[in-house]
Amino acid sequence: MEIKKTSRKFLINRDITEQFKKVCDELGLKKDIWACFFIEFEIDYIKSERGLPTNTPAALKYLEKQRQKLAKAEESIRMTNEFVEKMDAICHFHNFTRPMFVEFALRNACNRINLDEKFGTQRSDLKPLYILENSFKKRLTQQERMDNLTDNLIMGRLR
Repeated sequence: MEIKKTSRKFLINRDITEQFKKVCDELGLKKDIWACFFIEFEIDYIKSERGLPTNTPAALKYLEKQRQKLAKAEESIRMTNEFVEKMDAICHFHNFTRPMFVEFALRNACNRINLDEKFGTQRSDLKPLYILENSFKKRLTQQERMDNLTDNLIMGRLR
């Protein structure tokens, strides 16, 4: 039985969409699957954090104004309805929009993956695996992750 996926469109920062496409092309990754993987990673982290604040209406308005200043591009990602519902629950609870959250997750993924890193491999076809493995070794500390969240996505009060 095949799981039904539909395409969802997000208006996000053009630089991030281009960088993510470059990463996927260079490493031979399926864009939709990996975008969902990185979004799921952020959903799980936010769910696991107790005491995480939520955006006030003023904070959401400020974050949206900051996003409006940047050039946008439409990014289409195939997702299941269950995945969208899970994402919507997080967005609704912490008061941010889907495009803000997708942009946040893809930016974090691109920041971790360094395509220019040199590896002394005998086989060039293994380079994508080394790059991905190394990206997961570059995890942020707990404090760095919280600072990243509160600087870029959630700035408000405790709920």
